[in-house]
Amino acid sequence: MIRDFFLPMALLSLAQLTFCHEADKAPGVVDSAIPIEMRGRWGLTAADCDVTRDDATGAMLVSAEMLGFYDSRARLGDSHEVTPHRIDASYSFAGDGMTWTRDMTLSLSGDGSTLTRTLSDPDAGPVSLKYGRCG
Repeated sequence: MIRDFFLPMALLSLAQLTFCHEADKAPGVVDSAIPIEMRGRWGLTAADCDVTRDDATGAMLVSAEMLGFYDSRARLGDSHEVTPHRIDASYSFAGDGMTWTRDMTLSLSGDGSTLTRTLSDPDAGPVSLKYGRCG
C-alpha cells in the first residue's frame, strides 16, 4: 500500500528535478553524459583491474554520470566540451566525509586502451593520470 503511494511520488519528484535542471543550465554549457567509449573499469596498474583485490586503490569505474574511485565518487556536473574521445567538465566529489568540486578532462587514446584524467589542483597545478582499460 505504501509502495503504491511513494513510487509515483518519487517518479514525479525525479521528473520535476530533471525539468528544473534543464531550465537552469547556463548558456553554452553542454548537457551530456560521459561518452560510452570511456565507460568501464580502468586501472593505474594491472593489479587495479583485479576485482577480487581489496587494495585496488588506483581503480576507476566510469559510468554515464559518475566516476568511482577507491575512497570517493565524482558526479558529472556541467560539461564544457564533449566528443567521443574527450570530455571537459566539472565534477562534484564526495568521500571520507568531505565534498569538493574539480574541473577535469578525460581523454581517450585513439585505440581506446588508455584514458588520461587531467585535473587542475589549486595547490599543485595540472595533474595527469593515465589509466589502462581493464579486460
